[in-house]
Amino acid sequence: MSIENFGGSIRLEWNEPNGATEYIVYRNGGVLDQIPSLIYFDMNDLVSNGEYCYSIQALYDGDPTFESNEFCLSYQPNAPNNLDLYSGNRIISLSWDLYGTGLVSTNIIRDGQFIGETTEFMFVDSDVLEGNNYCYEVYSIYQFGESESVSICGAATYSSNPSNYIESNTSSIFTMDLEYPITEIYSPNNGDMVNSGNMLDRYLSYFLHSFISLDSLNKILLRNLKIFLNFLEESKERI
Repeated sequence: MSIENFGGSIRLEWNEPNGATEYIVYRNGGVLDQIPSLIYFDMNDLVSNGEYCYSIQALYDGDPTFESNEFCLSYQPNAPNNLDLYSGNRIISLSWDLYGTGLVSTNIIRDGQFIGETTEFMFVDSDVLEGNNYCYEVYSIYQFGESESVSICGAATYSSNPSNYIESNTSSIFTMDLEYPITEIYSPNNGDMVNSGNMLDRYLSYFLHSFISLDSLNKILLRNLKIFLNFLEESKERI
């Protein structure tokens, strides 16, 4: 059995024994749930730094077998990782990776002051002065606690290569619903959808409505592709 922190949950996965029809999930010696699948997300009253031990008992037409060995871990909400900073066109854009369930928001602190929150994987700070250096802390909040923060610093600049940027009056962000994994593009100015065409049209619209460098755009596209592929893999397992 594998066990890992998964955002606002603890994710369990185990191999299927021949003929098993259901599984009883135990946590710290007590029955937690009974399920038919090989993957379980524990989102039941977790406490940060709490120690949780799990075992699985297979059922064959209602008859139980012996419990598996216990597997334990300390619950820690996932922090953003691979935090990157891109500067150009007098803005600073932050992007990061984040996986798991139960995200409430990701908060952004600049030079010790809270400047915003998001449920996306990026944040654009347009309240910057060219040449000034800024330091950011980013941390995520879940139902059962908040993650450790990660930090990065960088200077606000103006692009020396205009061909890498396209100016506009809006800045667009990705939203992705893992149940219906189609990327939508919205303007943070008024919440209206910028584009509702096919996937390629949406990515092009994102580029045309952003102050984002080509390198930043490529990384964001790759990050969303990984999310989509992970969703497909999870869907196959559920089927």
